[in-house]
Amino acid sequence: MLPWAENSKYHYTVLGLKGSLKELQDQQIAPYILFNSTMFSDETISSGWHDYANIGEVKKRWYHPFGGGTSIDMAVMREQLEKAAPSVVLMLSDGEIWNWRRIRDDFRQLTQKHYLALIQMGNLSQAAEDLLSWGNPVEQVSEKDDLRKVMIDLTRKSVKTFTYLLNH
Repeated sequence: MLPWAENSKYHYTVLGLKGSLKELQDQQIAPYILFNSTMFSDETISSGWHDYANIGEVKKRWYHPFGGGTSIDMAVMREQLEKAAPSVVLMLSDGEIWNWRRIRDDFRQLTQKHYLALIQMGNLSQAAEDLLSWGNPVEQVSEKDDLRKVMIDLTRKSVKTFTYLLNH
């Protein structure tokens, strides 16, 4: 039994995560990637980095949503990204990040070495506007039915772009 309705945004998010993982499996690169799932709402919780053999630890994070306002705890983000090798970071947000003005400069500095893309559900947030102005891709989704396809497409594009950047 899932703790959310089949027609909820979270349901479509999980479908998109599964589809993105399948895309990486189909490209035969999943076994060579480290995975992390960091969720932010009233608190920021991360699965930590895991190899493909331990992907179940990352998936556990997918099935435990929590609600409330959206804010990002930069201490958790630093712990996950500061010492990490350059990585593909895909973010998903369905509204404003309430502490964005306070963290935006730190967030930008922390994520500069990573390939960061945002999927914004609904209207563009201030974070989305900033990411666009910094040159990061932002995909806007208005219908939750489109979320899965956009997540898979962005995974495909991100891996292709990231691989190109690493090799040039």
